Amino acid sequence: MKNYYFVDLENVGIQGLVGIELPAEDSEIRIFLSAAAHIGTEEVRKDILASKAYIDTFYCATREKNAMDFQISAYVGAVLNRSDTSRISIISNDNGYGALEDYARKVRNDVVIYRAKNILEAFVAAEISYTKRGYITKKKCNVDFKHIMDELAKIRSDKDMISRLAGNKYNTADIERAVYIFKETKEAKVRYVTMLKTFGRAAGTEMYRNIKGHLEGIGK
Repeated sequence: MKNYYFVDLENVGIQGLVGIELPAEDSEIRIFLSAAAHIGTEEVRKDILASKAYIDTFYCATREKNAMDFQISAYVGAVLNRSDTSRISIISNDNGYGALEDYARKVRNDVVIYRAKNILEAFVAAEISYTKRGYITKKKCNVDFKHIMDELAKIRSDKDMISRLAGNKYNTADIERAVYIFKETKEAKVRYVTMLKTFGRAAGTEMYRNIKGHLEGIGK
């Protein structure tokens, strides 16, 4: 399977080529150049010559708006038709490629489309099979960090309780299941009966009381 790296040099500059010597023989790196972006450095030259990947350039001669974006998109479309394609990394900070990513997921959901600021970031993401793209900020989806930390504190508290109760007489899996039942069952009577049916009268009653006392103690 093959990894592709498409570098929008107009957008990221030569800093986008950082890590170009890292991808292996199963990778292809294509650097998109233009009149405004076609100059490297001696260090870049050495790293390109040392790379094991297949490296080539494509010169975008037209000066029409977004011309390089369209040509990179055309290349991505062609690569999506290749059966051995497993991952395509677009080296650019341009959020406009989101539409291309959406298209690629629809026609080849087995191929990972990843956008990064340089080849190094994309290479590391490929090595650990990381697929998540940058955080997208939307006003309706924003969350105050105070709420995030409050939620994290509750999770930590639950983990401490699970560890303590499991250390007494119950295994961790049973305690985690009991906590899930307690939190997901809204009606107190149904919650209690479900605990008894799941763990037996003695164990169910004890876990119910311990979990209830713990959650009430942290304001639940």
